[in-house]
Amino acid sequence: TNTHTHTHTHNDRIIFEAEGDTDSEQIFCYILNALHAKYDTFPLLDDLYNTIHQLCLEISQKQEGVILNFLLGFGEYMFAYSWPGSRPGSTTWNGLYYMLRDDGSNNNSGGGGEATAMNGNCCELGGQSVAVIATKPLGAEPSMWTEMERGDLLLFQNGTVLKRINIRKADQ
Repeated sequence: TNTHTHTHTHNDRIIFEAEGDTDSEQIFCYILNALHAKYDTFPLLDDLYNTIHQLCLEISQKQEGVILNFLLGFGEYMFAYSWPGSRPGSTTWNGLYYMLRDDGSNNNSGGGGEATAMNGNCCELGGQSVAVIATKPLGAEPSMWTEMERGDLLLFQNGTVLKRINIRKADQ
């Protein structure tokens, strides 16, 4: 879900507030405000990862029935978190899947640096490695997709998984 926020200042601190009333907007603002309160400048990547990990743990275990999937990007870095599930009465599974692509090992180039889904292999970028993240496997090869487990927090950089922790397994 795309979220819309606005900001204001209070005691010289920026405060992010949702413009709507969806849980997605509320959680997005909660995460931004928590990060902004903790860091005055961009932190070391490991510190940022650990902070986001703690926020995900706090949100996911706040109440029964939470479904939380998000992507959060910082320049060349992308965080992906999944706490999947189905809403009551629904058969739709709300989770995340990812696929890593490297054109160096693939003869079917998308060419020109533009993503393509035309050849049935889903997504390729000419000469680059990419990570594709979606709510369900795309294209003709669903076996190439990895479903994120409940509690997975992954950090991607340029089509590579830099770090992965599973919140449920790490805190047992």
